[in-house]
Amino acid sequence: MDERLFEALLAYGLQSIPGLGSALFSCGSDVAFDLGQRGGQADIVGYQNHELVVECEVKLHSNIHWPQGRCQLDNYADFAPANAQLFLLTAQNRLAKIEKELREVRSGQRWTVLHDRTLREAVAQAAGPLPVGDGSAERLIYALARLVDTEAQDLA
Repeated sequence: MDERLFEALLAYGLQSIPGLGSALFSCGSDVAFDLGQRGGQADIVGYQNHELVVECEVKLHSNIHWPQGRCQLDNYADFAPANAQLFLLTAQNRLAKIEKELREVRSGQRWTVLHDRTLREAVAQAAGPLPVGDGSAERLIYALARLVDTEAQDLA
């Protein structure tokens, strides 16, 4: 699966599924999520009262990039407020590799690593209190959960 497609679906899920952002990132329910600005922010960003409070970089297949000898995560951390939460989402079977790479990153201590099981648990937690509607939010939740399961199986 294409990581950009996954990022877009996750961003849409964070915008559409009540409580998903709070369950995944332990942030307030009033955080508004969107795709980050290419080159200057992580893949997904969350704002609270127009202030950046969450950044999440997705690394399901790809590795941490070091353009021009400087780590992309350091670039994102440098421009994020000091109190912003920084997350790196990866597949569970890549966890050891990503954590090893993260030890080489200057801002590594600011980044919290999440994996696909964490995302599955957050989706399941958010799915519980959904009000009955036209079914679109429920379908998105189940599609995201299936996508995460399929991705984990593909990477195994």
